[in-house]
Amino acid sequence: MNYFSKFMFVVKYYFRYTYKFLIFMGEIKIKQLKAKTPEILLILLLIIFILGNIIWTRYRYGGTTYDLKINHATRSYPIKLTDGFKGTGYLYQGIGYSRSGMDKKIILKTRGANPGTFKKGDIVRVTINSNYGLTNYKLVKP
Repeated sequence: MNYFSKFMFVVKYYFRYTYKFLIFMGEIKIKQLKAKTPEILLILLLIIFILGNIIWTRYRYGGTTYDLKINHATRSYPIKLTDGFKGTGYLYQGIGYSRSGMDKKIILKTRGANPGTFKKGDIVRVTINSNYGLTNYKLVKP
């Protein structure tokens, strides 16, 4: 018998008896858990739901934040505000700097929820997501 055959022999018998023991213990625990199954399922579903929301939020809205100093609006365009009225949106371009010192060219196109007319010298914190692009912006320092 070579070493591999001896090894496989030991592994085979070890797992055979371990498997039988685990099945026996599992039957005992299953009988104890049958009464609490609905509560356990509800808790598991709640945990899965919460973790799923956290993961999705980070995937969709997370990203690297950059501070963009506003010089002037490149152009304006018509937008529909959240209350249904028409408004004016603005496009800003510039170099944004992250907290780690990285720089990136950023194009900020304002939306209907926050059409914000930014003035020269304002600093806007912009979140850039690798999957969805610009996801958030807010005025940090007027």
